[in-house]
Amino acid sequence: MPLYVIILIVAVVLIIGWKLHQTDRRRVHECLRKQAARLNGKVRPATLFTYPQLYFRYRDVEVLVSAMSGSGGQGRARPPTSFAQFYFEVYPEYMFRIRNKSVQTMIEKMLGLRDLQTGNSRFDDQFVVQSDDEDFIRRLLTSEIQNKLLEFNPAYGLDISFQKTTLYRDGRLVFGVERPRLDVTIEKIATEDQEYYRLIEAATMLYDRLWGFAEITEGA
Repeated sequence: MPLYVIILIVAVVLIIGWKLHQTDRRRVHECLRKQAARLNGKVRPATLFTYPQLYFRYRDVEVLVSAMSGSGGQGRARPPTSFAQFYFEVYPEYMFRIRNKSVQTMIEKMLGLRDLQTGNSRFDDQFVVQSDDEDFIRRLLTSEIQNKLLEFNPAYGLDISFQKTTLYRDGRLVFGVERPRLDVTIEKIATEDQEYYRLIEAATMLYDRLWGFAEITEGA
């Protein structure tokens, strides 16, 4: 095959990919714009390398909702995601992660991953729960929260984590400053209003529950 034909094919594939990416970014922007109106937030436009970002205030903290393209590297591919992030100024000294069961979690369990059980067989069959405090997890995952997480399509890999990480404020990393952060993520670029509504609702429910533990810890 002549070189110019190969170059033409590659160019066409790249153009189609870019057009699809632009379409997704417009859909994400429209979804976030509607959520901003509902939550009295603001949407920052997409840049060359990022999706639009929604910021709104909840319990006096700034919440970030956006999406991220997938990528490869270091032998491990990262899927495209949509997410909500909350930072805490104070928090209970617990960490946890909740994920849909997958081939990866199956391998991790074979290597010694401890999967905590909630007693709800439907929830336990669908999710892997990690934490350094089993009693905390049982108190955190109320039946209301469990039912909310079960609403997510398991095909899109719900992943929830609560851990200390570098602070991200006003669109910039604040190096040297760590804060506990709650991340609620699905493994897809969400392009429907209901997907963002469900993502934000689940995140705020978990945040409210964690906030209660933080107040108890601060007042102790």
